Amino acid sequence: MYVLRDAVAPSVGNGWKVVYSGLDFWGKEIFLLAATVPDEAGSSRVGAAGNVLPGQGMAVWREGKFTPLPSLPEVADLVDYGPHGYVFASRSNSSGSGEEHGPQAGNVWIGDSEGRVIRSISVGSQFSHLAVDDAGALWVGYRDQAGLWALPPGAGRQDLADGVLLPGICCWLADGHLSWVLSTDSGAADVGFHCYALNVSMVGVVAAVDLDNSVVTMGRGGETTFKATKNQSPFGLAVRGDHVLILGRIEWPRRRGGPLSGFDVATRYQVTEADLDLTEEVRVVLPDGSPLPGVPQGVCSRGDSILMHFGDVARPFILSL
Repeated sequence: MYVLRDAVAPSVGNGWKVVYSGLDFWGKEIFLLAATVPDEAGSSRVGAAGNVLPGQGMAVWREGKFTPLPSLPEVADLVDYGPHGYVFASRSNSSGSGEEHGPQAGNVWIGDSEGRVIRSISVGSQFSHLAVDDAGALWVGYRDQAGLWALPPGAGRQDLADGVLLPGICCWLADGHLSWVLSTDSGAADVGFHCYALNVSMVGVVAAVDLDNSVVTMGRGGETTFKATKNQSPFGLAVRGDHVLILGRIEWPRRRGGPLSGFDVATRYQVTEADLDLTEEVRVVLPDGSPLPGVPQGVCSRGDSILMHFGDVARPFILSL
């Protein structure tokens, strides 16, 4: 069996709540915080680690350090950190301010290493995953889209102006230019993809999609490799060397009305030149050895680690390959 371990969660003082927990480009725990109640002076407060934090707005916690984010819109609900700084995003359909509402509004904010917002771009609404690579490009996974996915203004792809059916995974440059789309640029015959898991790290870019339940490896030059698995709709995947670990799958109930299962299965594959060879399939348990309390939520995959929680975003767990 695979045993989860407790993530290193922040010690958040009164008046703050965790709105996102994940892993950054290097696989380190990262948390996005939102102020709930301003202090009596309405200006600032001291966090549990002795850091002075703003009395309202948002902050990020990484490697034991709180960083105030006074220029970040309070609708942000996702954060990543890479060699070029922070990336923040909102998965809401209405992430703008003033007259900027709806899926075309800026919903990704590019920040420097201090968390100062440099610019905002739009990557469209309803994305399921977002991660930044070592060149500062954004890899965005989409699934469960209703109808054609319309490109945001300024995406720079006139060949896709009529929309894209289930783009699957897109690569965006930090200036908002859409540089690559899985469903149109990979050479695959299918018209669309769902992205179920996305792993962007020093290892490269790897994802789980619904075409033959494949693990797909993507390169910056457009090279794409699909390798089929038997894991339908997984939650996350980890990569180390020539091994891939997939978290979860959908196992349909044998009788009508029965519960879905398979969410606590970890499947390990060895990568060969042509395929993925199944080497191990076991259950995942909590640190105390007890079964998982439910379907993993907020799953974030980076390198050889997968972070998840079970309803409490401030108490995540990590599965390592």
